[in-house]
Amino acid sequence: MSFGFADAGGLAAGAFVILAFYSTDGRALRGFAITSNLLFILYGVMGQLWSIVLLHAILLPLNLIRLSQIDARASFRTHR
Repeated sequence: MSFGFADAGGLAAGAFVILAFYSTDGRALRGFAITSNLLFILYGVMGQLWSIVLLHAILLPLNLIRLSQIDARASFRTHR
């Protein structure tokens, strides 16, 4: 069994999931989650793991929307 680029991407994606769960800041959590989504999509495409690609392709826009909502709330608070 060999360890390749796709495997490293999968491990990195998993590490970002752990960071997202560990994070207490909403912006950082979403940033880690978005990074893990992108890495898992890359991992899934390289390994032809289409269920992983589909799951993270669905989660990615949700995380982007939530991050934009956090930014909008922060902007609203500073401009009040």
